[in-house]
Amino acid sequence: MKILMIDTSPTGGIAHYTYNLCEALARRGDKVRLLTHRDYELSDFPRTFSLLRSFCREEPYWKTLRFLLRECFTFRPDVVHFQTLISTRKDGLLFALLRCMGLSIVFTAHNVLPHETRPFEITSYKWMYRLAARIIVHAEQNRREFVRHFDRSAKKVEVIPHGSYRFFRTRSSLTRRDARRKFSLPPAAKVVLFFGAIRPYKGLHRLIRSVGEMVRAGEDVYLMIAGKVLVGTEEEYRRAIVEAGIEDRVRFRQEYIPFDEVADYFTAADAVALPYEHIYDSGVLHIAFALGIPVVASRVGSFLDYVRDGETGLLVDGDDDRALTEALGKLLADEALKKRIREACRAFDRDHFGWDRIAERTAALYRSVRDHGEGRLRKVSGSPVQRTVLFVENSAEMIGGGQQSLLGLLQRMDRERFTPLVAMPAEGPLAEKIRALKIPLFTVPLGSLRSFNLLKVVRTIRLLARILRERQVDLVHTNASRSTLYAGLAARWVGVPLVWHVRIAQRESFYDRFLFALASKVIVISRAVAKRFPWDKRGRKISVVYNGLDLEHFVPEEAGDLRSRFGLDGKVVVGLVGQVVPIKGGDFLIEALRQARKTEPHIHLLVVGAPTPYQKELELKVLCLGLSDAVTFAGYQEDIPRVMSSIDILALPSRTEAFGRVLIEAMGCAKPVVAFSVDAVPEIVEDGVTGFLVPCGDMDALAEVIARLAGDSALRARMGARGRERVHRDFGLTEHVRRVESLYEEVLAS
Repeated sequence: MKILMIDTSPTGGIAHYTYNLCEALARRGDKVRLLTHRDYELSDFPRTFSLLRSFCREEPYWKTLRFLLRECFTFRPDVVHFQTLISTRKDGLLFALLRCMGLSIVFTAHNVLPHETRPFEITSYKWMYRLAARIIVHAEQNRREFVRHFDRSAKKVEVIPHGSYRFFRTRSSLTRRDARRKFSLPPAAKVVLFFGAIRPYKGLHRLIRSVGEMVRAGEDVYLMIAGKVLVGTEEEYRRAIVEAGIEDRVRFRQEYIPFDEVADYFTAADAVALPYEHIYDSGVLHIAFALGIPVVASRVGSFLDYVRDGETGLLVDGDDDRALTEALGKLLADEALKKRIREACRAFDRDHFGWDRIAERTAALYRSVRDHGEGRLRKVSGSPVQRTVLFVENSAEMIGGGQQSLLGLLQRMDRERFTPLVAMPAEGPLAEKIRALKIPLFTVPLGSLRSFNLLKVVRTIRLLARILRERQVDLVHTNASRSTLYAGLAARWVGVPLVWHVRIAQRESFYDRFLFALASKVIVISRAVAKRFPWDKRGRKISVVYNGLDLEHFVPEEAGDLRSRFGLDGKVVVGLVGQVVPIKGGDFLIEALRQARKTEPHIHLLVVGAPTPYQKELELKVLCLGLSDAVTFAGYQEDIPRVMSSIDILALPSRTEAFGRVLIEAMGCAKPVVAFSVDAVPEIVEDGVTGFLVPCGDMDALAEVIARLAGDSALRARMGARGRERVHRDFGLTEHVRRVESLYEEVLAS
């Protein structure tokens, strides 16, 4: 492919990012031409892509525009990729001209919006984002902000991580002692580094106050500040240093740090501080990760995606000076912690930020844009290919997580690329919700596999085959074993690929191998479910795609009205939410409740789920144990976010659990969870971080952790916050839909 890369910055993080991306794309064999600033900092670096230094801030916009358009005519790129803009208020015109030329635009939104906006800039950004074919952001947090401001469907947005800055490692030969000598720092002192352009939102004032507190407490701490003040004045920071009483403890270099000197500052430091008020992504964080320097960062932006508290750094609340001081003190005083974080940072950088992987994902995005003609006013390679997908579902009832996941996928899938159809055996609540989405629905009988009737099976297969032919279906997606048998045979008959979405870990002997053979791809909802198919040792057909949660609906709120309705005000409410069946372990929980109330008598159990025969057994057990005033059976509740806002702790003592959707629903509402450590549960719940895991059947341990959480509201709040961060990072609905759609494209391409 031919890629025209635009980066107007002569120096700094984005220039470094662009260099690495161009080099990685060129190594793949793509023809890359970079248009950049006349004073480009890395112009003498070795490279395999072509470079044109043309931009200059002092030059009139029309001259720059003329040069860029001429380059587009002569180079004839497949994609024009903007890393930075020429003018935030005028580039809407440029984008429109490029589209009129039949060119597709990709825009990397390093910042979704400018940190300091000027009049008309937001309107200009809306216009440019609308004209771009695809938008790249570096973190899931940024995708959500983009959706909130510009595009609720997020169809254009692709999350591709920022790449590694390991190339800084080669730029310094100084030892730690030499680096400290260079900056007049004592060899044994603790050194905190604040690096990069200085702006108010980066929290340097907070850091100065925190270091002042540490020095007054007798700690041997020094602060290095290296970067140019872009907003405000150097004098105001000098005054803050004097007020903190640390003039002799600060090394302040107020200028842009040349590329060759960057690594020296990090080599001299024990920790890097990032006390930002908000952020989209930070090149400083990536330098620290690449060089293995521990960070203390605020719980904002991409830091929530990459800084795992206690593992790859420490996280603090962005407005809590005391927490920042304590975190820095903890990190600087604990050599074992620093060593562990250094190793984890380097490993995380190696595993997540490799440029070859990032270039491959970026090139795949380019191919999609080129092949589908995305973002073009004049279609030069045909209109986008739209595929029809038939979903075959076992039930029309909203009976479990599988139906919730299907509904979420149907709500969010890209209708410009995929046309959904649904087949199910009857009418029901799920059918009503699907019809409300204006999706065609077919009623197809799906007889039980246990009472096998050959004539009925043949009739169903013929009916499905007729739907596949008449509606020109390209792909079938099934949600259970029974639907996979019928739809798989029909798909084989017609010659259409099938994706089998497996949500149960229990094996079904002969059926498993047969259905596995019918499927072109098998999606499993957890690694635990993947063990159902031990013969696929290399995982060639299996892909793990976790269920996704719509975080716009599951948010931390004030206590829901279920508390007042059932008289639970003043209680610590433990929720058991889901199907009331033996496998969910309600009997274990009631016994644990009896024990936990001996130390925390204000605990109350709220059981939410449609009544079943098993509920009668639980009600009898409650009566026998004298817990009638401590247990409420609330029946079926459709509004699960309201249920989660009404409880304080979620309990899931399941004997087996393929995923446990209720876990991410509770965590999304910032509720801590207690659960048996079975199957997929440890993949979702971080023991001691987002909740507590105990061995299956250990009612004493279950009672102990319930009582501990009930008696400690601060612990509940802390674990709840960590749980919501985890769901943001790993279990968002947008990412779930994106991965499923990528698998569709993979299957259709093959």
